Amino acid sequence: TGSLGQLRSMSEVATKEFWLLRRFLKRNHVPTTLAIRIQRFVEHAYKRQEERMSMGQVRILTLLSEQLHEELQCAMNLPHLKVHPLFEFLNGLSPITMMRLAKEAVGRRYLAKGDTLFLPHQDA
Repeated sequence: TGSLGQLRSMSEVATKEFWLLRRFLKRNHVPTTLAIRIQRFVEHAYKRQEERMSMGQVRILTLLSEQLHEELQCAMNLPHLKVHPLFEFLNGLSPITMMRLAKEAVGRRYLAKGDTLFLPHQDA
C-alpha cells in the first residue's frame, strides 16, 4: 500500500503541475496555438521522462569510479553513434577515440516538432 500511495501522490503532483501550466499560459495571454504546442510538448516530455531514467535520477551512480562512469556513458552513447557509417568505421579503426567521443562529445537534447537545432552561420 505504501507504493500505491506514492504512485497516487506522484499522479496528484503531475496533475497539479499541468493545471498550473495551463493557468500560467492563460494568465500570460499566450496565443492559443503556442499554448497548445507547449502543452503537447510538456505532456510528451513528461511521459518520456517517466519511461526513461537519466543518470542524474539514480543518485547512487555518483559512487562509481571515474572509469566505470565513463564506461557507462560509452555503453549508453556508442550504439547511437555507430549507426552512422563514419563512426562505425572510426570505431573499427580506433575504439579509444570512439570511447572519448561517446563520453565527451555527446549530449542529449529534447526538441519539439518544428524546433530549430542549428541556424545558418552559427558556431557549433
